[in-house]
Amino acid sequence: MRFPAYTLAYLSSAMLLHGATYYVAKNGNNSNAGGSTTPWLTIAKAATVTVAGDTVMIGDGEYDE
Repeated sequence: MRFPAYTLAYLSSAMLLHGATYYVAKNGNNSNAGGSTTPWLTIAKAATVTVAGDTVMIGDGEYDE
């Protein structure tokens, strides 16, 4: 089966691109970068920063937002 070159280029680039991973934790701070050692405090912060394809890891606890 043959595919147009632009289809193969698109599929190849899609496989190379992946979103960022961010973290939210009860001991975080919304001024942080959202990394595993510098998590955000609120899910709302993650919702305002992340884009399609990103992943947000949410730590244990209750988030009343």
